[in-house]
Amino acid sequence: MMISPGSRSVTTMPLALTKIERKLPPAGTTLSATFKGQTYAATIVEAEDFAEGRAVEYEGVGYRSLSSAAKAIAGHAMNGWRF
Repeated sequence: MMISPGSRSVTTMPLALTKIERKLPPAGTTLSATFKGQTYAATIVEAEDFAEGRAVEYEGVGYRSLSSAAKAIAGHAMNGWRF
């Protein structure tokens, strides 16, 4: 690529064509986290009504992702894997 003085160029990188897989841990796994001094626990369960066949269950409610379960606990969006 030839760049003349004073010109701007944008370099583009090819986008990955693979879909990022949303993977939950195996059913039966219990995850716990401490948030604001309180410990919370959620369990991965088999759930036919969810796309992947598994859900995160917290206080009897099924969530499709760790992030949505973390949001229910924290009250705002957050990364479920980091929670």
